[in-house]
Formats: sequence, C-alpha cells, structure tokens
Amino acid sequence: MEVNSKNVSKVYKIKKGLFRSYLVKVVENFNYSIKQGEIIGLIGGERSGKSTIVNLLSGKVAPSDGEILVDGENNRSKLRNSCEIISDFKKRKFIKNESVYNNLVRFGIKNKLSMVDIEKKISIYKDVFELEKIINKRIGELDNLSLIKVYLTISMLRGTSVLFFDSALSGLKVVERNVILKMLKRLNKEYKTTIFVSSNDFIDIEKICKRITIIDRGLIIKDGPFEDLRNVLCNNKEISITFNKSVAIPEGDFEILENSDYMIRIRIDFNRCDFASLINQFDIKTISDINIASVSLAEL
Repeated sequence: MEVNSKNVSKVYKIKKGLFRSYLVKVVENFNYSIKQGEIIGLIGGERSGKSTIVNLLSGKVAPSDGEILVDGENNRSKLRNSCEIISDFKKRKFIKNESVYNNLVRFGIKNKLSMVDIEKKISIYKDVFELEKIINKRIGELDNLSLIKVYLTISMLRGTSVLFFDSALSGLKVVERNVILKMLKRLNKEYKTTIFVSSNDFIDIEKICKRITIIDRGLIIKDGPFEDLRNVLCNNKEISITFNKSVAIPEGDFEILENSDYMIRIRIDFNRCDFASLINQFDIKTISDINIASVSLAEL
C-alpha cells in the first residue's frame, strides 16, 4: 500500500475564552509519500507538527486543504482501515481475568473476522511477537513487555499495512524498546509491513529507520536516506573557543552563534571549512580552551 499527500494543510480552530477563537495552521503545503515496506523515521522538536502529520497520513483526521491518497485513491475510509497508530501502550483495555488467546479472539470477533482468519493470524503473529510462552496466561499475570507484545498482535490482527508509532517508545525501558524494534524489523522484512516511527529520540530512529524525515512547524526540512543524515551529523559541529585575551575573529565559512570578548561559539561544516586553517589564524598563545560538540537534530 502506498500513501501520498498532495499540497496538504491542516488548520485548527483554537478557542480563547467564551466568545473568541483563532486559527492555527499546523501543517502547510505538505507533499509526502510512503511506499509499501519502508521503515521511516519522522523527527522534530516540540510543536513541530509530528502528531498532526501522523494523524493526517493515517486518515485519523482530514486535511483542511489538499488530499491524502491511498494507492492513488482519495479514500479516507480505506486509509483508516489500513493504518494503525500507537501512541500509548497503556490505552488499550484488556480483559485481565481472561487469557491472551481469549483477548485476541474477542478482538478478532469484534472486528468481524471469521474464526478461520483469527486462528490464521494468531498463528502468524504468535511467532513474530513471541507469544508462545504467554498465549494461555491471564492478561493480569503479564509483565509490561508481554503486554506490549499482545498490544502489537492486536494491532496487526485487523490487517494493518502501515504501523505508526507516535512517540510510543519514549516512555519505555531501553530493554523493552530494543525488543520491540527487533520485532518490528522482522515484521517489516517478512510481511512488508510499513513502519513509521515519529520521535524526538534519535537513538530509536537510528536503530531501525532507513529513511529519515526532519520537520519543523509542519514543513519538511530534510528527507532522505539515513546515511545522508549521518554524514550531515558527522560533519557539522559546534565549536567553542575560549581566549585569555580579547582577539579579533577572522572571516571564514562558518556561522557565529555567540561572540564575546573572551569566547566565540561557532557552527562549522567540515566539508566546507578547514578547521585547522581556521585555528592557525589565531595566535595559539591566546587560546585557553577548545570544545567540540555534535550539532543536535533540532538545530540542523
């Protein structure tokens, strides 16, 4: 399944008091495509529009302008039925006194699946999500990781083609996240399920995603293979130089972030600026300290 957004914008009406309101444009002229079998990471800071974009691409909310196409059709119902958003693993309600198997069957029946289809899908995902040891246990006996595995199985029973994670991994322990990411890789490899991870945690994104999209205020800042982004991160550095006396700052292909009498902080791209030549322009005796740090994704 392929999802495409064309010139999509989303405007929300925000109430202020009893009689006043104002419009906020969260996403504007958003053109984007998700191909079947991709593993995509969506990165952005607070209020960058990540959740709104996930809701638009999954069909949860309708765009104010533009259209979202699924396999070339403007069919929001088909889109919603093919996508699943996971934002909080604690939201789904289980029947705690019944077994994992019974909970899965109940969900399948609720979604109008035949018992043949239910059994077939349970057999498939029991292996993917490692349910063999817990399938007959009561939900109330399960630890957090096991509950997450059941949650994921239920998400896939309904025939999900695109699985969206909207900051769902951030509240989990490292071990739990690693196990989930490993299972998602298998789900993608063996069943071509499209995985879309929205997060502001670059570590999770790095472990699984082959394509990265960076957004800010609803606009795409960068979109492409993960390796391209890795090269940008490796070559872009933030450098602070502290002096023991006031010095003149030479010209160069760098961005000055902060400049005072005894310190300068710059952002530099090593592909464009020779750092050694830059340092040689200073009197080495005037430099008391140099600190080099990686540039954050938000700053890029």
